[in-house]
Amino acid sequence: LFRKDIGFAAPIICRSTVQGRHLISDDNGYVCSALSIDPWSRCCPRTGGRFSCQGCNLDSQCCNSYEYCVSCCLNPSRDQGSRCAEVEGS
Repeated sequence: LFRKDIGFAAPIICRSTVQGRHLISDDNGYVCSALSIDPWSRCCPRTGGRFSCQGCNLDSQCCNSYEYCVSCCLNPSRDQGSRCAEVEGS
């Protein structure tokens, strides 16, 4: 007999940015170095701040890094009108 109440955990796969050479952000709101991303899940380690707005000017809605813009804008507490829309230096 086989137990039906035991399931295998679904693999965790993140969508991540591909813009930068040094930084990557994943769809969980974490930013990490390209060397520290998990090669199988494509997720950043769950260390450091989540939904970081480092390098973002929330008044002008610009960030100096695409990856931090993505992380900042993924924060569910930010409303649609205050999301970062532009990236400086692109």
